[in-house]
Amino acid sequence: MTNFKRKTIGHSFRIEEESLKILTEEAERQGISVNALTNKILNNYCQNWRWSERLGELSLSRSLVNNIFECLPKEKIVEIAKISGSTGAKDALRTMGVNPTYDNLMQFIKNNIAEGSKLFDYNHHHRDKKDVIHLRHELGLKWSIFIATQTATMFESILNKQVKSEVFENSATIEITASPI
Repeated sequence: MTNFKRKTIGHSFRIEEESLKILTEEAERQGISVNALTNKILNNYCQNWRWSERLGELSLSRSLVNNIFECLPKEKIVEIAKISGSTGAKDALRTMGVNPTYDNLMQFIKNNIAEGSKLFDYNHHHRDKKDVIHLRHELGLKWSIFIATQTATMFESILNKQVKSEVFENSATIEITASPI
């Protein structure tokens, strides 16, 4: 993994006193500076949150999502995941003005779905000329089926890639033949 320092600039702005108090308390809780926390929040906004309203995203608790998925038959979960992975992902990328390239799709899954929406923990590895995406969560087998199908469908429908997926109780692994560099 390449380690590089991003260019930063100094900029001042006004903030409400109560907001600064909350930021200070949270920074102390996380063991970081208020500046680092503010940068983290701004980066999250730029990468994820600014798209939430435009894309019609909802914030639901994990227990509610789990309860909904437990009521659905596997076939319906697969159907919904395929729609989300094809037309839903295409719409999101177009709304964001992102070209549907391999690298951009990987970044979209990592930044917007995993980190932005908190749908799963994202891990990406290279193995045997393949990209392996491992998605971890705590929502059970039906959620694993959903995220594996959704993610695989993105690569299949947007980039015409062949993928192999494997689901487990609280994770899913997707293997994609790596794009040439």
